[in-house]
Amino acid sequence: MTRDGLEAIPALAAESYTLTMTEVMSVQQAMDAGDAWEQATVGLDSLSVFYLTHIPSIFDEYLQNVVAGQVIDIEPDILWQSGVVGSKKSMI
Repeated sequence: MTRDGLEAIPALAAESYTLTMTEVMSVQQAMDAGDAWEQATVGLDSLSVFYLTHIPSIFDEYLQNVVAGQVIDIEPDILWQSGVVGSKKSMI
């Protein structure tokens, strides 16, 4: 998912295109895409389908790199659960 993709949502939503946002790697990206879709569809008579493709394994890898890079003392299970919680949060 890119900034250009987010910026294209209003025009595509207005034309009733089905949208799939791919490579969503964080909860914040998922929330940004959902917010953009919600704002773009206010007042539209007909809504198309909107999909988010969240990739939790990449987010898990990101968390692991942050922990390693900043030498954060955290149990591996807690780190794993952080990725799970992030995945669930983006599905809400």
